[in-house]
Amino acid sequence: MFWAPVRICPVKTGTILPNLWYRYVRRANVDHYLRILISSDLTPQDRSTITGLLMAEMDQLAYDPEHLGFAEKRAASCRKEVNELAEMRNCLAFGTADRERAEAKLVKTENMLTLLEDLCHRLRKMIRLITQRVAASGRE
Repeated sequence: MFWAPVRICPVKTGTILPNLWYRYVRRANVDHYLRILISSDLTPQDRSTITGLLMAEMDQLAYDPEHLGFAEKRAASCRKEVNELAEMRNCLAFGTADRERAEAKLVKTENMLTLLEDLCHRLRKMIRLITQRVAASGRE
């Protein structure tokens, strides 16, 4: 299984390209880690490692308010998947192996949704703080 994040190649500093490139790489890494966490049967240690990598990338995204739309799209997609998985699980008979697998996948997806909603919350908080600082500096 390939867990490594996208590597960032050196770019001439002082241009707008590095910021765009870092933004792209961070978003690509988040998508990559989400795919691994949702689609794979990982050991608890591997899941913890991937979750840590995902949180590190999400922490970097939290410093750029432009990522709010990206995070909200991922959260909405995950929310939709949670609803679909819950419906599918509810159609299966209690005590069957299929229901247990559906329940496990639903729990994984709900955990991802929690992480994404946390990122959205942190981004909204950051935007509020930036807005308050701009408004305060305009009054001075």
